[in-house]
Amino acid sequence: MCNGANLAYKKEAYLKVKDKLKEEFLSGDDVFLLHAIKSEGGKVTFLKDDKAVVQTEPENNTLSFLNQRVRWASKSKGYTDYFTLITAWIVFLSNLAVISSVLLISVYPAYSKCILFAWGLKVLVDANIISKGLRFFKLKNKSMYFLLTFLIYPVYIGATVIWAAFGHTNWRGRSVK
Repeated sequence: MCNGANLAYKKEAYLKVKDKLKEEFLSGDDVFLLHAIKSEGGKVTFLKDDKAVVQTEPENNTLSFLNQRVRWASKSKGYTDYFTLITAWIVFLSNLAVISSVLLISVYPAYSKCILFAWGLKVLVDANIISKGLRFFKLKNKSMYFLLTFLIYPVYIGATVIWAAFGHTNWRGRSVK
């Protein structure tokens, strides 16, 4: 993944792949450029240096935030990069599993131990990834927010994917279904 707010590339790399960019999508020129350069054997790296971080203004309300995320998710219909697709499916399915497991426990309480084990495994993986991000951005650990997020995030991911697949969103005067 990449973000156009903090993206650098050589002009030659762009010219080599410009015909592969998927302009039919509402946004995503940054990600499609990255995927095209990668598919042509170009070198793609992440500059893990806090001096290179670019800050952008967040959306100013919840609806705008969700609309942004739906716009980002809707371009996934054009992804052809296997690593990105596999990662997206893992994120979606693991969060769908959390939601489904709540229903499963209520119907089959005997599976509670297995489900709690799976939740614990997901918490450990998520905590590892988040703690690395916190260290990189020099942010304090807020464990109470992590646990709250563990409960909200699966619903947020599910709603975003459903909205992206079946709804529509607007951006810069354009609409996509």
